[in-house]
Amino acid sequence: MDDKVIATVKKYNMLNKGDGVVVGVSGGPDSLCLLYVLYNLRETFDLNLYVAHVNHGIRGNEADEDARFVEKTASILGLPFFILVVNVPEIVKNTGLSSELVGRNIRYEFFNEIALKEGARRIAVAHNKNDLAETFLLHLIRGSGPTGLVGIRPVNGRIIRPLIEVSRREIEEYLKANNIEPRIDATNYEEIYDRNRVRLKILPYMEELNPGVVDSIARTAALLREDEDFFEDIVLKLSGDCISSEDGRVSVEMQSLLRMQPSVRNRVIRHAVKLAKGDYLNIELKNIEDVVELASKGQTGSRINLPDGLVVEVSYGRIIFRNNEAEKVGIFYYEIEPGHEVLIPEVGATVMTELLVRDEIEFEHNRLTAYIDFDKVKNGLAVRNRRPGDRIAPLGMSGTKKLKELFIDEKIPREKRDSIPIIVDGDEVVWVVGVRLSERYKVDRYTKNVLRIVFYSSARTNGA
Repeated sequence: MDDKVIATVKKYNMLNKGDGVVVGVSGGPDSLCLLYVLYNLRETFDLNLYVAHVNHGIRGNEADEDARFVEKTASILGLPFFILVVNVPEIVKNTGLSSELVGRNIRYEFFNEIALKEGARRIAVAHNKNDLAETFLLHLIRGSGPTGLVGIRPVNGRIIRPLIEVSRREIEEYLKANNIEPRIDATNYEEIYDRNRVRLKILPYMEELNPGVVDSIARTAALLREDEDFFEDIVLKLSGDCISSEDGRVSVEMQSLLRMQPSVRNRVIRHAVKLAKGDYLNIELKNIEDVVELASKGQTGSRINLPDGLVVEVSYGRIIFRNNEAEKVGIFYYEIEPGHEVLIPEVGATVMTELLVRDEIEFEHNRLTAYIDFDKVKNGLAVRNRRPGDRIAPLGMSGTKKLKELFIDEKIPREKRDSIPIIVDGDEVVWVVGVRLSERYKVDRYTKNVLRIVFYSSARTNGA
């Protein structure tokens, strides 16, 4: 086993001498095998190992016993131990995401936190050749397309999978030969998840037709991986001119996307999905086709929902990919006292005001700085986000306009509108920050007292 893992590590350049490695250990057969193999190889590669365990709060006392077991194992081996206890069912209830996705995201976030804290370059997880075959079949069943059939990569960023060329049978034999007794999760043998059905029903049936089917699938996935790596280079070159990413929003130029060949276009969409949510797990070919149809219609404001809380929306000639949570900005309202700073944590901004004499001002003009006639303020200033019925008398125009119409005219994406601060005098809109000042509060030749209002990122208060 050790020699096989060494060969895999060298083949995929997984480790360098002196690496720190966070090892994800559930206590089950696969992760326990991974831990002991890496422990045996620690001198070969001069490794610093850190054991990480997540209690998902799903299996009650059994999960607690798993945690104690992993902690004891780490202690016996003399390795640092880290644990995270979370309530995955509660998170699933609040987000509507699948327990599998929530658990996966929590695990990798925790592992990355440890890696950063300890200066570890790698995170090792225990996916094996059977896991690869199961993932391949799941993606095939769901119609994920060639990119999805690549399945589990041996190396993905700082994540490594040293057991990816080891079968589950070899893992069981290794544990038995070394008298290592793992924890067993009984739910792995219940047909309650799609993966379990593939593991317990579909793969065994396929092995009756071809005993080496797991190896065959692994070889097929490796060939597809080579093809995808080739296409990925092409996609990165083509998408550089039409994709931009900012504040969790990935924007794709619509006409450029539609002009691409279908095989490239589909991969560009997958690339945008990966940028937006970190991976393209659970994205099927049907989802890609839905995005293409959305782009073909090109109606600003139209949108579709993709798996895992991802929203895709048309916005003024571009396709926007974003997490649905990004549009949920809480209602905020803060009173403004001239000369004092006001923090707006909901949008990560701070407003600063300063009362000045008209004749002493050197006006600075930019989108986040405004000057108003302070003597025209009647009810006291405050900053809040938009409300139904809000109107403004736009600078340089007669009459008023609904903020909704102003946002449309200014081509401001719908999901950003609730996060735009608005300065108000009572119920009167004074300034839509970064968008438009009110004609009724402008500085003119009769103005004596001027209030300068400046917005900036709250990071500035921390010395950024």
